[in-house]
Amino acid sequence: MANTRKTKVSPSAINKPATGARPGRPRSAASGNSQELADFQNQISALSKAQAVLETSMDGKIIAVNENFLKITGYTQPELIGQDRNILASLADRSSQEYITQNEKLGRGEFVLGQFKRMTKSGKEIWIDGSYCPVMGADNKPYKITLFCTEITAQVEHSNDFEDQMMAIYRVRNTVEYAPDGTVLMANDLFLRAYGYTLDEIKGKHHSMFVDPEQRNSSEYRAFWEKLGRGESQVGQYKRLTRDGSVIWSQSNYNPSMNKDGKVYKIVNFGTDVSQLRAKTGDLEGQLAAIYKSQAVIQFGLDGKILEANENFLQTVGYSMNEIKGQHHSMFIDPAYRQTTEYRLFWEKLGRGEYETGQYSRIGKGGKEIWIQASYNPIFDLDGKPFKVVKYATDITEQVKSADMLKAAVD
Repeated sequence: MANTRKTKVSPSAINKPATGARPGRPRSAASGNSQELADFQNQISALSKAQAVLETSMDGKIIAVNENFLKITGYTQPELIGQDRNILASLADRSSQEYITQNEKLGRGEFVLGQFKRMTKSGKEIWIDGSYCPVMGADNKPYKITLFCTEITAQVEHSNDFEDQMMAIYRVRNTVEYAPDGTVLMANDLFLRAYGYTLDEIKGKHHSMFVDPEQRNSSEYRAFWEKLGRGESQVGQYKRLTRDGSVIWSQSNYNPSMNKDGKVYKIVNFGTDVSQLRAKTGDLEGQLAAIYKSQAVIQFGLDGKILEANENFLQTVGYSMNEIKGQHHSMFIDPAYRQTTEYRLFWEKLGRGEYETGQYSRIGKGGKEIWIQASYNPIFDLDGKPFKVVKYATDITEQVKSADMLKAAVD
């Protein structure tokens, strides 16, 4: 792991030496305005109370620490005074080029600011947000280094966790970032491969390049971006166009990101190509639509209560949907048969997920006798458990009556 998470721009030097002061020593009250010096000392005192402070000589030996620093590192003052500041860094970090460069900068009297990984007495890794400030003598050369810092371990761990989660998403989802005006800022490789573009071909272009002209000019598309601009997420399956003009269907989450003022500064879209799934779903929907047009269809809960029925079924039994919804299947059964073991076992089998098919005698509205050729089909959830029963039926009443009449004539 890198020793430093973030390096900030170094400010100009502070603690400029007073003219006439002794070389190699800080200026005295006699060399400047005593009130200014007292004010300066008060500010340093206040900073030392609020932050952890460590002082080292130019050769890296620790010469002073405050109580706050001891608390975050777990050391006592005698355990640190006289030690090299390297004691606070891991062995791996000490040999890293980044750490070596930091020490070289400090040796030249340069400020080093950022977020740094350090080690406690117990070997625990902590993070600090700190400023290594060279203190200059009258000869304009640094004679010691003062570190002012605050522990930010929890914040860094939270940030790392968030970044890890985001990277996991980036690895498996088509990801593209937009400015609030809809222009592309960035896209990952998965997105570029799915749509057939390079980043240079889409960066700075508007999202509408992925939308067909009819949709692009619609009020719906305009409202889509207005909602995102207000910070409202948009989720759904969207038809999009690739570089060669072919259609791709994306299951997408458009997520507005807000700044501290509550204004949208970018929009991140995480998408999954569901074109094949949509094609398969469309095929199944087409088959079901054909079945619903030609057959009587009714759906039951596993308790036998009616959930839905199509128009063909309603016409067959002579009821309206309001008259049967929530009622039990037994309303279509002869009262004597409802109480039989056979009927009870019929529903127990369906509850276990066993398919039933055959010719069945049923009773429509007003006691009308109906014969159907039907299949009772248990429908299973993702865990493989039945959760409802769908019956597909054909009215064969006339055929049964004709067969009965023929049989009677023959007899």
